[in-house]
Amino acid sequence: SVERDPNVSYHFGAARDRFVIGSQNEAQVTVNYLIAQANLRLSTLIAITLSIGVGIGILVMLMSWLKLRVQL
Repeated sequence: SVERDPNVSYHFGAARDRFVIGSQNEAQVTVNYLIAQANLRLSTLIAITLSIGVGIGILVMLMSWLKLRVQL
């Protein structure tokens, strides 16, 4: 039989966590931009801000990687 490490996170657990976060945050929030305003579900706002953060992180990582490649 195969023993599984209980400390290892599996993909099904991550998908379940995303579902739980989305289902528990159905409240409507008002987001005020500089020139506009939007009413969004809290889960949608969390997904948007997380995506923006990941995108910025990837850009910073790529910029520093390219800087190192040019130096070599």
